[in-house]
Amino acid sequence: MKELKLISSNALIAELYQDFHIANSEWVHKAKRWVARGVEVMELSGYFEKTTKWQDVEEYSAPLPCDLRVLCVVLVEANVVSDSYNAAAIATAPAANSTDEDGNTIEATYNENTSLLRLPLSNSLVIGQPFQALSPHQEARGYINMFRLHTNFETGRVMYVYYRPPLDKEGFPMIPDFGLSLEALNYWIIYKLSIGGYKHPVIDFQTAWNMWNQLYPQAKNKINYPSLEEMQSFTKMINNPIIGDWANKLYFQ
Repeated sequence: MKELKLISSNALIAELYQDFHIANSEWVHKAKRWVARGVEVMELSGYFEKTTKWQDVEEYSAPLPCDLRVLCVVLVEANVVSDSYNAAAIATAPAANSTDEDGNTIEATYNENTSLLRLPLSNSLVIGQPFQALSPHQEARGYINMFRLHTNFETGRVMYVYYRPPLDKEGFPMIPDFGLSLEALNYWIIYKLSIGGYKHPVIDFQTAWNMWNQLYPQAKNKINYPSLEEMQSFTKMINNPIIGDWANKLYFQ
């Protein structure tokens, strides 16, 4: 994705209040999910960020923090099955702060000395494949069903590595500060409201749906694919370091 300024989706919600006169506030708590889903539908290249989350395993299962489509891998502590688990394997296991297939750091903030292994999932041939460099646990196993991870160990904890939208401090998704994407998401939220029975005084369900489908492909193309002028400017910057240095100094002054 091109370098774009991101703003909180709270700004979008404020715009809906002011410009579209949606007075009640019952829908605001749903807006986080709606905005995230709308941006996912847009398929903005490079928008989602990789994140991690520790989750406790209780009674042989743990909830998933995300949709399966954005789950990268499940990691487990080396001694989760038994404290006496193969000491040699623990000594050679990757450190918690390992890197993924793109060279990005996988951070385990609670304990830098924890050794993590990949949890083999019996019903998935895709999840964890890009992380083959991380050794699989020799005893622990799992499978995913009904939005939960089921394991062969009763208690412990796992680390999920997955993609999510960038979030602001209040947990609202950050969105590109770009006219077409903002306009598209306005109609997307009105469409989602209409599904639940809300009736806007001017914009009906079909109009909101039509405007969304008209605007979001334009936003996607503008954000994902640079214009001819942008391509020419980028080429000049790459091939002429003097121009590049001069432009950077001018921009950051």
